[in-house]
Amino acid sequence: MSFDTWMLGVPGGCIEDDPADWTSLQDIIGEANIPVEVDDSYFPQSTYTDNCDGSRTAQGWIKVVWRFKITHAWQREALRAYCPGLSADIFLRTHTNEYNACVEEYDWISLRGQMMWPIADEARDGRFVNDLEFEFRACEEVP
Repeated sequence: MSFDTWMLGVPGGCIEDDPADWTSLQDIIGEANIPVEVDDSYFPQSTYTDNCDGSRTAQGWIKVVWRFKITHAWQREALRAYCPGLSADIFLRTHTNEYNACVEEYDWISLRGQMMWPIADEARDGRFVNDLEFEFRACEEVP
């Protein structure tokens, strides 16, 4: 199994801590013959401090944002199962900002953090939800 894909997992014990037991986003919200694509952003630190010598020091935790331009209502509900409240402890696998020229793809990273359910008004059109955005905060890399 290739782990070079977006994934989610629910912490709950030793088994779920292994990416091999997480679920790919394709399996969660994918449709036959239509690959899931995520507009994702990776922030290696949530903030930084400007130092007096002109350099910067990283502060805080890793943050990730996943954006979906349009989703079916059933896809939204499938994602809701991973975050039933305003936030939930979650495992995720996502792109970093580092591009690997040898394989011509961005590097991937496995994280544990807090999935934030969008609190903004969702633009709904019957069976579809537009511009759905999830933020993952306080993330830490997991092996």
